[in-house]
Amino acid sequence: MALYVYRCAQCGDVEMRHPFSAVNDEHICPACGQVLRRVLTPTHHRWPSQFFPGNEESGQRQLLDPEFQARKRDEFDQRKAEHARRTGGE
Repeated sequence: MALYVYRCAQCGDVEMRHPFSAVNDEHICPACGQVLRRVLTPTHHRWPSQFFPGNEESGQRQLLDPEFQARKRDEFDQRKAEHARRTGGE
């Protein structure tokens, strides 16, 4: 069973639970008895935690960020130069 929103011309929005197979059936407003029209609402997608808004500093999203990649390349080049300076290598 899922929750669906229907609109009554007189009463406004009405929430009803029924199986998906009953979506196209005619539904009646429990308050006034008029026929309801289904209100299409956007689907709620469950985002992985690394893609939540404001969670840019974590996981995969951070690794795919071009600025993060450039910063890490610069840090790696600095460490490589420091290592070469310490060991006398190139």
